Amino acid sequence: MLGVLSCPVRRPTVVERWSPYEIACFEAGISLYGKHFHTLQKIVKTKSTKDIVEFYYIWKKTSHYKMWKKQFEETVSDVEDFDEEDI
Repeated sequence: MLGVLSCPVRRPTVVERWSPYEIACFEAGISLYGKHFHTLQKIVKTKSTKDIVEFYYIWKKTSHYKMWKKQFEETVSDVEDFDEEDI
């Protein structure tokens, strides 16, 4: 298996081409701006809008997305509960 991963002919996957920092910036941007890919490109300055769109559709199929979405929904729910109590 190591031979397959280190083969010089093998192309890296979309996710492998993104650093953890770039992924964190992408997720922060998604939280703030949604699918406004041009705006996300201004946050993740090292990637083009095309790269961000490509990453988004791959990222949505990962388990990491499911964990992020669950955490994001809980945060939004907490904020909505807080706002209702204040009224």
